[in-house]
Amino acid sequence: RQQARDDADKILKDTNLKAEAIDQLAREQAIAQARKMVQSATDETHEIQNAHRLRLQDLPGRASHR
Repeated sequence: RQQARDDADKILKDTNLKAEAIDQLAREQAIAQARKMVQSATDETHEIQNAHRLRLQDLPGRASHR
């Protein structure tokens, strides 16, 4: 019986270690994905700002041609 308990304890310990490793990996992947999403949103915002800036710079030229 003691051997069976020891074996069960070892299996439980190993399983918990694996679960912790999987949990840590999932957290790291979620953080990395969130960072990518934030970077994409930031890049898109910069593109929109640049497009608006170019339009605003072009307005005086368009107004003088009319």
